[in-house]
Amino acid sequence: MAQTSTIEWTNATWNPVTGCSKISAGCDNCYAERFSERFRGVSREGAAIEVYISRLKKAGNFKYVTFTRILKPISDRSYFYLIYATQHWKGIQEFRGVEKKAIDAQEQIRNAAKYSAGVARTGQESLFGAAVMDIGAKSYEAERELQLERGHSKFLKILAESLSGIKYEDLLGEVLQTSLVWESDLKDWVIEHKKAGKLLMPDLGANQRVPSKGNIIKLKI
Repeated sequence: MAQTSTIEWTNATWNPVTGCSKISAGCDNCYAERFSERFRGVSREGAAIEVYISRLKKAGNFKYVTFTRILKPISDRSYFYLIYATQHWKGIQEFRGVEKKAIDAQEQIRNAAKYSAGVARTGQESLFGAAVMDIGAKSYEAERELQLERGHSKFLKILAESLSGIKYEDLLGEVLQTSLVWESDLKDWVIEHKKAGKLLMPDLGANQRVPSKGNIIKLKI
């Protein structure tokens, strides 16, 4: 039970439901079990966003839908989500590029806000000022590690389902729908698997080290 809550109409919250046990043949096709498996390792908030995105994609007939999470200034909790939908892979590429540039700026702004809040609370300033907040792990690193795992799994799944090969831009559009996964990550995975002899890129230029638009990528069988 949570002893405190930020919900304006309550002082505390309690969720007594932690799971269930199969009790009859009627449980064999349980939708809740499939839903739970789909979002295994994902927070309740993250699962809600995934459901919203899938509904938006279907309702708007969008080819690509993604999001980025904006954190509150002085706590590592969600402030709001930016949801982006497009019909073109280039839109996903640009959205992720902006996210990559903005995330460190967000971190610096939040660190400055946390420092100011700490000074206001204690009345004591650090010898190094707000710069002391920039030391150590960034608040988004743990979330990015999780998203990289999800993105890499999607990368392998798409290649496994595209036995005749897939264009780089189509692969990019699918994989970069995963939050905090950037084009540089995708290129690293492609290069890593190619060096390991697991991928074929038959139309890669003689002096071309990384894939680009139009290049076909396929698993080596």
